[in-house]
Amino acid sequence: AVEDQDLFPAGGGAEPALTLEEDHVKLELVAGAFGTIGVALLVAGGLSARRTLRLKRAGLRARATVKELRARDLKIRSPHEPASDDTVYAPVFEFATPDGGMEKIEGAASSPPRYAVGDEVYVLFDPANPGGARVDGFAGLWLGEVLTVVGGGLACAVALVLLGLAR
Repeated sequence: AVEDQDLFPAGGGAEPALTLEEDHVKLELVAGAFGTIGVALLVAGGLSARRTLRLKRAGLRARATVKELRARDLKIRSPHEPASDDTVYAPVFEFATPDGGMEKIEGAASSPPRYAVGDEVYVLFDPANPGGARVDGFAGLWLGEVLTVVGGGLACAVALVLLGLAR
């Protein structure tokens, strides 16, 4: 049968040639992996979006001030090497909670820094968990969810293409 024909003659090589059937099985396995990852990302993005919507509806809004920028080196190097352009800066925001306490959270790191010490932004937070506050804006609230869902959709699309090739 055509499915049992060798794709590449062995030609004395150490590895046996793949048959069409084995090739289809491998494509289906890879498609299954992409599909599984894609669905997991779509579910994770959906659940995260649901939490963000809940925060938007029931969370409290507070003015936060950037108190410091924490430098993070992205490159692993020995302590004797000089600093490089691989440094990113994470803003540390401080805001007051309704009970009069002060809370600090660390924002997303960037290079160059997105904020300067003293800048003010608004944050949204759950009064039961003020340490989980997020900057009130598209990047702070939705960027992670959008990237997760887009990544999940792309992985599912790759899975469908691979399944089509396997048929």
